[in-house]
Amino acid sequence: MIGTVLEVNCGLAPQVQLTLKSLTISLKLHADNFDRLAIKVADGAAGPANENACAGLRGRTARISYHLVSDKGWDGEIQDVELR
Repeated sequence: MIGTVLEVNCGLAPQVQLTLKSLTISLKLHADNFDRLAIKVADGAAGPANENACAGLRGRTARISYHLVSDKGWDGEIQDVELR
């Protein structure tokens, strides 16, 4: 899904939780280990700063691939991220 990262919670490191909004849909997404996440940067886009990469996702446009989950506090598990 392509959208804007509205919220990012990096406080449970290495886990990360974020909210991705696209038009009228908002999804809460999760990753067990932010450091192992595949983060790509599209042509012309700037990557997040290394020292604050997790929080640097906030406000960014991104294409995030995920798997839907049930019985969790979030909607899906992040597979990879492409910053735009």
